[in-house]
Amino acid sequence: MNRFTIFVLMASLTPPLMAQELKQGWVLGESNLYKKPYSDAEVMSRLAADSEVKVIKRKGGWYQVKVSKSRSGWMRMNTLRFGEQSGDKKAGNISGLQQTIKLFKTGRSGSSGVTVATGIRGLDATDLQNSKPNHEALEQLKTFSTDQEGAKSFAAKAKLTGQTLAYIPEEKPKLEPSAPPPEENYWGNDDD
Repeated sequence: MNRFTIFVLMASLTPPLMAQELKQGWVLGESNLYKKPYSDAEVMSRLAADSEVKVIKRKGGWYQVKVSKSRSGWMRMNTLRFGEQSGDKKAGNISGLQQTIKLFKTGRSGSSGVTVATGIRGLDATDLQNSKPNHEALEQLKTFSTDQEGAKSFAAKAKLTGQTLAYIPEEKPKLEPSAPPPEENYWGNDDD
């Protein structure tokens, strides 16, 4: 079976999103409701912890949520939790801080003990169009670089040992017969 056939088969067996009931969630802690799914988008309002929302759809690391009949917006994926809400702290209604502590202690989140991973795959065209360079962060990143001596010193302090790895030789691209010869040596060495 090819991928297209599998895709068509899966799509036909999956009920349409509109026919499904909206997924119910609760706000972990006081969180922003954004107009669009971007961190620099306009903040429409702040939602209190334990506010109930209905998830309309997901886009990257964001959920579009319905807060009331006439109000919807976007929330970061990590600001919501799903499952049963009883209002009882013993029944799993714990704060975001408590969930974070539990996550670090046990590797599990929520009252169910189920491990949860959030996967965000790459950037879409809109993310790239709305991106802004952060020169401050780039300068801070440069402070983490080191030279060879610094790396050796770090390795010695951590009692790391060196390993020699065999490199896979790079294949030189084959020139098409009709292509003119390159003006300069592509590989930067003169042994050809």
